[in-house]
Amino acid sequence: MHSEEKIRRLGVVFVILAVFVQMFASISKPESTLAESTNDIIRGGFTTRDQAVLHCLNGSSDFFEILTYYGLGCDSVANASTVEIRSNAADYDSLGRNQQGAIIARTGKPTNEYAVDIAGAGRFWMKDLRAWDSGAYSTYKVLKMTNKHGQTIMIMYNCGNIVTVGRYAPPVPPTPPPPAPVNRKPAMNFTANCTAVTWSAGDYEGMPRVRIYVTPATASPETDWNNKGTFVHSAAPTGSGTVNAGSWPVPSQYRNTTTRYRVFGVVSDRLPGGQMDDTNFVRAIPTTGILFGPCTQPTPPPPPPTTPEPPTDVCPYIPGTQTSEAECKPCEDSQTSEDGLSCLLLSKAARNVTQKIENADSTMANGGDVISYTLSVKNSGKITVREFVVEENIADILDYADVTDFNGGKLEGTIVRWPATTLSVNETIKRNLTVKIKNPIPSTPISSSDPDHFDLVMNNVYGNAINIELPGGVIKTTEIVTKSLPNTGPGESMAAAVALTVFVSYFFARSRLFAKELDIVRTDYATTGGY
Repeated sequence: MHSEEKIRRLGVVFVILAVFVQMFASISKPESTLAESTNDIIRGGFTTRDQAVLHCLNGSSDFFEILTYYGLGCDSVANASTVEIRSNAADYDSLGRNQQGAIIARTGKPTNEYAVDIAGAGRFWMKDLRAWDSGAYSTYKVLKMTNKHGQTIMIMYNCGNIVTVGRYAPPVPPTPPPPAPVNRKPAMNFTANCTAVTWSAGDYEGMPRVRIYVTPATASPETDWNNKGTFVHSAAPTGSGTVNAGSWPVPSQYRNTTTRYRVFGVVSDRLPGGQMDDTNFVRAIPTTGILFGPCTQPTPPPPPPTTPEPPTDVCPYIPGTQTSEAECKPCEDSQTSEDGLSCLLLSKAARNVTQKIENADSTMANGGDVISYTLSVKNSGKITVREFVVEENIADILDYADVTDFNGGKLEGTIVRWPATTLSVNETIKRNLTVKIKNPIPSTPISSSDPDHFDLVMNNVYGNAINIELPGGVIKTTEIVTKSLPNTGPGESMAAAVALTVFVSYFFARSRLFAKELDIVRTDYATTGGY
């Protein structure tokens, strides 16, 4: 019994030590690996909010342009609050620099990836945040803020990548209000035809009246309103500075003729002597007169026979004849009539030269194997695409392989570019890239900001995704296995430790009670002799 008691006491000591270790692990969290990812918006991320503000003010890594696209500024970052989020708590999307394809090779989860074009920064890729999770969820430390449109935007500490709730779309700017009306006197509106000359009301100073003049259209230049012709009508003034609306019936002498006439409407004022003076006019509307007639039309000659015009080709740069703008798009995916890039079909294939595997996608390669990639581009549109540059991001390939032959391409950072070329309609071009897998295979830890970085999978996307798996050593295999374990936090571990402590304490107390009772029995037996 005493031996059992000692063992249980030792068990309680170990449980208490485990609780203290867990408490220290909660207080002092493990640091992320130093491996950076080309998918990071800010390489290596930041550790404080002040560092994020400096990245914004310095304009490094296109950070300022990206914040502007999401309706944020440097002051938004300075006033942001630091929180932790779970990847499965909402419909979170995260912004990165690299295209990942339809699924994450390491987790097998869909990315729902789509492109985001930001002015002054280039093209980025948005994908589901939970696609990176190897377990049920992951926890991220973020800066949380509200943009000028009232939307919640977050920035991840470990990589600087933007996190949104659902798909983000910049709001359409409101329609500007119509300009304020100019405070002016209403203009008079004159009309003329073979029946009557009419005018609308107008507001003038003095004692204005309307005077009508008519002249043959050929007798007065359009720019010389002073040559008004014959005075034919005068409307009596109202005496209040207002001209009432009115009309003048056109007499038969102007209707029963094939002559074309010009009508002038003059607003005159009364001179101090009482007479009307057209030279002291307030406004002549219109200054060039209004044409009407001829009111009697001569019998026109029969029209000459017409030859039907051939249909007009509204898109001469597309083969054939197109009669509407809708037919001008090079293909269904084109946004404009000149958007030939949307008609390019991109695809990629990989061949393991060493193992003689024609389709190396989803296969296992070994250290020292030679892999040959073939990039294909087909022009499926109706127009020729000029100055097209084939380029490919091989950041994930360079983690485990070295390029041995660019086949005319040139490496710039992690992107291989080939010289610009022209693709005719239905033409297909191919570009090749040969790499050799490093031997031994590196055991670099997986990046915390990009879990697909150094994950024993060479992932590459060009139209379609190519994933080539690699064998890992004991260290790398252990790391991947531990990454797949459930992600329990300090709360769950503390609860388990308390439950275990209660369980062990119960049996420890029970053991002490049994030992005490046994001592009483022995004493009683020795005293009474068993009676």
